[in-house]
Amino acid sequence: MKTFYLRELAHAREHFRGIVKGCITCYELPKVHAINLVMEGALGGGVTRSLSLDPHGKSYSALILTMPVEVPEDIAAELMLKGRRPI
Repeated sequence: MKTFYLRELAHAREHFRGIVKGCITCYELPKVHAINLVMEGALGGGVTRSLSLDPHGKSYSALILTMPVEVPEDIAAELMLKGRRPI
């Protein structure tokens, strides 16, 4: 796994500290310049067993969007050529 993704994985662990009780696994999706983070133990046993007000974890998807991500220069340049601009 690339150093970039390892750094973001460590950042995600800190961002979700106190929420994720298990490990976080990072899967690289190179064709779309993305990663998939699987966070174990975040839903309190799953949808049917959780006492959480948000048993599906929908609010966690919004929370991860608040996490700043550093994009390597080469990937940023490639995305800019495809018309995608940083926010």
